[in-house]
Amino acid sequence: MTGFASVRARLVGRGIAAVSIVLVAASCASMPTSGSAHVVRRVVDESVAAAPQGPDPGQQPEQIVREFIHASAMTEYDTAGESFVVARQFLTPSAEKLWHADSGSTRIVVLADDFSAVPDAEDPAAVTITGRQIGTVEPDRSFQPIDSVSYRATIYLDKSADQWRIANPPDNVLITRSEFSTALRQRTVYFLDSTGRVVVPDIRYIPNSPTPSLSVNRLMDLLLHGPSEQLTGAARTQLGPGAALQSNVRIDAAGVAHVDLEGVDVSTPAARQALAAQIVWTLDPDVQQIEISVNGLPLTVAGATPASSATDVFSLSSGTVANFDPDVVPGSAQAVSDAYYVDGGVILRLSDSTPMWGSVGTGSVRVTSAALSAASGALAAVASDGDGGSQLLVGKPFDHQPVVTALKANTLTQPSFTRWGYAAWTVQNGASQPEVYQVAVASGTPTWSRVTAPGLAKLGPVTALELSPDGVRVAVVADGKLYLGVVVSAPDAAGDKPADDSAKTASDDRQGLTITGIHELRGDLSDVGPVTWDDSVNLLVGAKTIGSAHRTVFRVSVDGQSVDAVTTSQVYGDVFGDVDSIASADSGLPMLISFGSRIWQLQGSESSGQWVPPNGGNWMPGIMPFYPN
Repeated sequence: MTGFASVRARLVGRGIAAVSIVLVAASCASMPTSGSAHVVRRVVDESVAAAPQGPDPGQQPEQIVREFIHASAMTEYDTAGESFVVARQFLTPSAEKLWHADSGSTRIVVLADDFSAVPDAEDPAAVTITGRQIGTVEPDRSFQPIDSVSYRATIYLDKSADQWRIANPPDNVLITRSEFSTALRQRTVYFLDSTGRVVVPDIRYIPNSPTPSLSVNRLMDLLLHGPSEQLTGAARTQLGPGAALQSNVRIDAAGVAHVDLEGVDVSTPAARQALAAQIVWTLDPDVQQIEISVNGLPLTVAGATPASSATDVFSLSSGTVANFDPDVVPGSAQAVSDAYYVDGGVILRLSDSTPMWGSVGTGSVRVTSAALSAASGALAAVASDGDGGSQLLVGKPFDHQPVVTALKANTLTQPSFTRWGYAAWTVQNGASQPEVYQVAVASGTPTWSRVTAPGLAKLGPVTALELSPDGVRVAVVADGKLYLGVVVSAPDAAGDKPADDSAKTASDDRQGLTITGIHELRGDLSDVGPVTWDDSVNLLVGAKTIGSAHRTVFRVSVDGQSVDAVTTSQVYGDVFGDVDSIASADSGLPMLISFGSRIWQLQGSESSGQWVPPNGGNWMPGIMPFYPN
């Protein structure tokens, strides 16, 4: 089998393609019922399996086992609704009947490519598989990374008509890392944050689908089953426990997908918008038009227009739900796209080295790191307190609002702003007793509240913490390792949230918060230093891998399934030092890094670009570059 490079799984664009969407839903708060509902748990379509490439005559047991594992990467359903058609040819007739593997639900074990299949010296009918288990695809189709756990299983074969066949296939499906992208396609199912105004990406892996109909049905089934375990308590859905498809999603000759639902709350404009956003974001780009019905009753949605004068169906442009974009933060700051950096304890604008207004730009306080909110224009900066410790300064320099001290500690990590920009997070005393604090910076005297993070102190010294653009996930660096958790609100902490972004207030940045589900994201990354979010599903990390001499930049998917070097280009041919900080903006602006107390900018594409000084000179002094986030 041909090897494949490490999977680089990215979303198809960061927004929704400009397509026309058609929406139909129930218009009254008290929804009528229309018969019993059912969820389509097994999706069958007019797919055609790959040409059979089963066992060759005379193959030995270890060859049969190896080829069975490779054949398991062919996950497509056939016209009868059966998956793993080729892999089943390696089984005995009785084993084939008992093997209930289904590519849409059976747990998949991902093995490193160097697995072995060794026949027993005393029993030629027994073959032992050993290898490193690097992850699993769970029944909900989410990927769970595993740091090279040993895998071992013994397979027994029967010989009939001089041909060996497997008699006891594993309960789990086995595929190799290099064949992951052959077997499965990355898709994103979208749920909602606690406010109901932002979609939250949830990466899943489904078999490659030969038709859009098969793909959208699989996605709708995942959407109806709710968020993956990784997002438990952090994301919610408008398709609650009573929601169901009345029939399979149908795509008509005009390319319109018909999604017929019931058991869905569409009693308020906000609920209808949220329902539309989840479905539109999830099914894009498989379909160009969607008709959603709830009990068959049409309903307008804000911004929708009638599809025609002769129908109650309403057209919804993708722009109507674009405000749910997890990667776009409404900006009100004067310099939303300007990058900044620190040099000599002063915050300077990257483009012209102009000092930021106030004490952070005059040198009267010595800044070591900072963050700027694109949503509110608020600044949070860590500076020396004059007594050997650190202080967190907050203010609004673009409004000529001086920074004031909000928090003091021995050490503070670089601040990270919440999505709405009214609060910043930091970790104090990360080396000795790490505690996460949220500091409200809306107006007047800043206030702080502690964010509970069970188990954080056991991870080792915490050196970085970064909130995701959607505000639901949090990346943590502790003891040189990369971790990920989710932000969960207390039941009464989130409160009522306005549906209109323009109505958001400081209360949108919640109190009573907990970081849960903290887990190591990639065990093969070591000496992790800086971390930032490239977008809502990808992190940028400064780290080493086995055999590397210096810490460089990697892009890591939020589920840990893929890790890719951003670029192998050197700085003017010089040897890279350890990357100390990374800055990224989700707007096409160049990536920035610092190492050796100098700032570098990626010029050109990631595959062939070069790291150059942003000012066009030979080198640019400075540390900790940052974009408004």
